Formats: sequence, C-alpha cells, structure tokens
Amino acid sequence: MLFRSHVVESVDVAPWWRIWASHDFGTGAPAASLIYASDDNEDVYVIGECYETGLVSSHQSMRLLEALEKRGWATPVKKNTREGLWQTRLEAIAFDYANTFPPENPEQRVGEYPVEVWWKRGLPAVRAVKDRKAGWRRLKEWLVASRVKDGNIVPRFRIVRGACPNLIRELKGAMANPKDPEDLDPGTKSDHALDSLRYGVMWREYPVHCPQTNAKSNRPHWLGGNEEDKFV
Repeated sequence: MLFRSHVVESVDVAPWWRIWASHDFGTGAPAASLIYASDDNEDVYVIGECYETGLVSSHQSMRLLEALEKRGWATPVKKNTREGLWQTRLEAIAFDYANTFPPENPEQRVGEYPVEVWWKRGLPAVRAVKDRKAGWRRLKEWLVASRVKDGNIVPRFRIVRGACPNLIRELKGAMANPKDPEDLDPGTKSDHALDSLRYGVMWREYPVHCPQTNAKSNRPHWLGGNEEDKFV
C-alpha cells in the first residue's frame, strides 16, 4: 500500500497552508493523533504523530498541544496556565467517537466524556467519519493520486518519515481482508495510527468545524478570530 515515493524527509509548511488533525482514542491501547497540512495544490502531508499507551484524556490532549506548540501552532491563552484554554492553528480534529462524545440525550450522560476535556483546552474535536470501508476507499484514492511537477510524477499524499514512524510501520504491514478486499484484514494487530489516518483523510473530504470551540474570542486571527488574538 505504501511506496517509497510517499515518504519524504521533511516538508516546509507555509503560514497559509491548511492544518488539521485526527485522533484515535485509547487508554489501554495506544492513542494515536496525527497532524496534517495541505498546500496550495491541495496535496496532503502527514507531518506529525503522537502515539502512546496508558494516557488519560487530559494527557492525550496535552501531547498534541505540545507537538503543535513546538511548531509555533499552539499557545496557552493565559501564559501561566498550561492546563487551561489554548489557541491553536488547527481547523479541526477528526476524533474517534466510540463512547467519547456526550450522548444527545442529557439523561443518558454519565460523568465527563473524553472529548469534553479536549474542548475545554480549545481543541476543535469533531466526530470522525467511522465508516471503515469508506475511509479505506478514500485513502486508497489518495495513495494513487499524483500530479506532474517539474516534469516528474509526484504523489499528492506524503508522510514525513521521522515525524510519523508508527503510521509508516502500520501502513507497511496493512493488508486487505481476503474475504472483503474493501476492508482491512481483521488479523491486523496494530491499526491505531491507521484508524486515525482514515479519520483525517475523511475530514479532508468532508470538512466540518467544531461549534464548541468556534467562538471568535477563542480563535486565532487566521481562523476568523480577533486580530489581537494572533500569535506573537
């Protein structure tokens, strides 16, 4: 599924490129967050990964914030309070919604739900498209998509090698289900980054934004917030 040409050593992300993320939730199993960028040609790059087992929701969200912060794409609203609200450059986070979002019926609520921890930190988590077959079909389309650049054929979907080791490992080992070629082999032992990738690709196809973090006062200026909210 993955070819050498899909993997690059680095990507210079321009300030105006679109940035989003995806998250496959897990505590006993690895939680997998991926960070994406899309350029002027709408080519897609997977440029970052957070992949770790045993983390609660607050620690999972902080791992992603720290990864964004290193790129200058996230900062606490109150500089002395890292546990509070943050501003980020993310348009959205396609978030695994298996028991992670609050129920539509308030009477069914049981405590705080994982995604609510992310919302409290200003992270724009939205329900991922969970349809596995649809996700794999779109991913396969991206993996074969190409364009001509300087006389050479280049893929339109690429992954930064050093930034996404678990995603590359899982893609290399991915196999189709022999009984259903449209789905992943159920014997696949490690698919957390793969699931996160499906969510991110499907958000790119069907982008939605997060109403819980969409207030202008909490958004960077490049996403429609106030000019005084911009990073310095």
